[in-house]
Amino acid sequence: MHWLRFDSLVMSNTPIYSARLSLFNLLTAVECSKQRGFTPELLNICCDASIAVPVRQAAVIYFKNTIVRLWETSDDSDDSDKNDFCLSDEDKALVKSGIIDAVCAADECLRAQLCIAIQQIIRMDFPEKWPQFVPQLTTKLSNPPDASILSAGLLILYRVAKVYEFKRNKDRDDIAEPISKMEPFVYYHCHQLMANQSAGSVLIQIQGLKIIYVLTQFSIHFGMLPTPRLDEWIQFSIDILGRECPAEASSL
Repeated sequence: MHWLRFDSLVMSNTPIYSARLSLFNLLTAVECSKQRGFTPELLNICCDASIAVPVRQAAVIYFKNTIVRLWETSDDSDDSDKNDFCLSDEDKALVKSGIIDAVCAADECLRAQLCIAIQQIIRMDFPEKWPQFVPQLTTKLSNPPDASILSAGLLILYRVAKVYEFKRNKDRDDIAEPISKMEPFVYYHCHQLMANQSAGSVLIQIQGLKIIYVLTQFSIHFGMLPTPRLDEWIQFSIDILGRECPAEASSL
């Protein structure tokens, strides 16, 4: 990466607001986002443990903003806000091929920003332009090597669910079959952890319940969650509500 861009990322984490603003304007002035290869390089920085956390934090924020602004051209009627530039197909392909692994490899403090970027890409490209998404995510959910990978996969699935949260059932057909294949893995992991009340275990159970809530609060697509599966989740929720509060939580 060009020294100017990298140093700008380093300094953009300064606590002095005016300095951060100046450095953001510097990155914008040289139009880094419009240079081919820059956005995929930001993604690489986000999950590179050899790079200082403040630099990775700056990179992930700039990456997310770039994806949101430049994934597609804007048709906004306001000419002052209109954007006639979008990322190249090559950069998009690199981002899509690496972003799920990047979420899994990134520190927890960076994952939320990456998942917002995934949400934007899903909104624009799924399913026609991102057929690899479902197989990639299913792999993370079906046989995760550790709790961190599972938590990352659930965070991604939650963001997917948010895209379809308030859509009519006929507009959720694209995601119905993929969800019907991934949901049993989510339930399996949550159910297996029922007896484990560690912080990591409880987090995963909460993530699973949040996904189901988002998928069902507006309407229920029975191709996505057939009645027997809903019955399992209702019983799981009852079991969660009926168990004793952990002692450490009671002391808070």
